[in-house]
Formats: sequence, C-alpha cells, structure tokens
Amino acid sequence: MRTLAAVAAAAFGILAVGTATAAAAADREPTGVVKTTTTSYMLPTDRSTPVHVDLRADTEVYLQCWARGQSLSGNPMWYRIATGGKLGFVPAGTVHSMVPNPPACSMN
Repeated sequence: MRTLAAVAAAAFGILAVGTATAAAAADREPTGVVKTTTTSYMLPTDRSTPVHVDLRADTEVYLQCWARGQSLSGNPMWYRIATGGKLGFVPAGTVHSMVPNPPACSMN
C-alpha cells in the first residue's frame, strides 16, 4: 500500500504539468509505436484510472517521458504518451520508443 501511495504522490506532480501539455504534444511527430494492445492510465500503475482503453498495436504515439512506477513483469518503467489529445502512462514494454533516451518526467 505504501508503494501505491508513493507512486500516486510522485505522479501527482507529473500530472499537474502534464495536463497542460497534452494539446501541445498532439501537434508533434510520433516518437513511439504501440507494440501490443494496451491501456494507458492516469498514473504509472494499472491501479489508477484508465485514460486510453484498447490502444492497438502499430498505433503511433508521442512519447513524452518516462517515470518509475508499478513494476509489471519485473519492469518498473512507464512511458507517458500522448494520443487523441490525452496523456496517459503505459508500461514501457508495450511501446517501442523511436528516441534513444527519452527524458525523465518532471516532478515539478
């Protein structure tokens, strides 16, 4: 439970900045491609509210940054993506990054 609370607290700072940038990110070139059907969430945990449900393989997305969150299949890294005018977090293993070193999400 403490882990979920820590993830939620850290992600709150991410979301405060992220909401305003969803529209701006939608105008950029795609920097990622969904590898396997997935869902994005408001926070980097599958216990938070879904944002994009049923993102299909080969969907191009704007990969904004990465954040540490819930560990799924041994990997705690999540990407914040933008598509359809909304931002959401997806497990890193479900998206192919077309940028070699995406930045860490800002915690401001």
